[in-house]
Amino acid sequence: MKILIIGAGPAGLSFAALAAEADPTREITLIERNAADAHPGFGITLRSDGISWLKLHSMNSFQHLEGRSFRYRGNIMVDYPNPPSAHLVTVSRAALLTGLSELSCRSSVRVRFQIDAGRLSQTDLDQFDMVVAADGANSVLRTRYEREFAPLVQLSRNRYGWFGANTALRKLTIMLNDADGVLLAWGYQYSESMSTLIVECSEPSMKKLRLEEMSPRETSETIGKFLASDLCGASVDCGNCVRWTKFPRVSCARLRYRNIVLIGDAAHTTHFSQGFGTMFAFDDAQALCSSLTATRKVPEALELYEASQQPKIAQFQEASSRSMEWSESLIEAAESRNGDRVRELIDARWPKNEAPPCPGVATAKEPLGTGITRD
Repeated sequence: MKILIIGAGPAGLSFAALAAEADPTREITLIERNAADAHPGFGITLRSDGISWLKLHSMNSFQHLEGRSFRYRGNIMVDYPNPPSAHLVTVSRAALLTGLSELSCRSSVRVRFQIDAGRLSQTDLDQFDMVVAADGANSVLRTRYEREFAPLVQLSRNRYGWFGANTALRKLTIMLNDADGVLLAWGYQYSESMSTLIVECSEPSMKKLRLEEMSPRETSETIGKFLASDLCGASVDCGNCVRWTKFPRVSCARLRYRNIVLIGDAAHTTHFSQGFGTMFAFDDAQALCSSLTATRKVPEALELYEASQQPKIAQFQEASSRSMEWSESLIEAAESRNGDRVRELIDARWPKNEAPPCPGVATAKEPLGTGITRD
């Protein structure tokens, strides 16, 4: 079987490793539009109860968060230990992708970088028995065959950007500050000295703070000052650029067309406030691999995969949408100076300190047995 995978993110790389391990006779090619050393992003979250399933515990760069915290105007409003059932584990996105890339290469997957999938013709795609589109929320193939996949893309009201901070936030920390405009930030440690910051802002606050007019350095300095009491004066980093985007909630009526199948963010997205994205990508990879094991006929395998994943997508996107609406309501209440509503929403965030169900944990059937190591 000849398989083409488009996209070297968590979804594409994990499926490549799983598919190669399940059947070493498969000819698997993975293409990525970026260079081999281009790993954008800071840290990502996984679930502790998903680490053993994926056999990722041999990586030496995981950080285990110690609980959850909510800070409002610099004051601690909520301070919880980890839920009994599961907690968040974080890792540098670059470290995770490097580990998955090494695993894929050891499994004889042919990985080619700086290849633009948009240039592939239908004839090129027809040379493969199966084409796996794992190329993110702006998937080239999903866009090309929009009529067949019938995607629905709904944008959030607020905008958000990814940043890093040179401090170790040992708990998942939500920070709300309304000193002059309103910013809502989600922070967590992903290395011994660095944390991810996902900063959310409404359009009125975006204009009031003039964030779109700022250079990357000015943006980092502004956010650092705005959240200084929460970050203990740590500096904020935005990398080479700042992108304030509206979150796209992507869902598709169909996940398969001919020999093409969508996985990961190409098939569905879940809001960053829920932290499901990477685990869902792994779950898609596992489900697709299991479907290929159940039947070697690609059309039947893709039908099985779609039947397995569509109910999960509906379930977890519903939870994700509620979380997105919660953050939008929180910012709206802060902007209107409705203190009672703000506190009501804070109290509602983690009722009884429970951990919600997560894709790829209870639903997993087979582990990724090869393991991942870092030199």
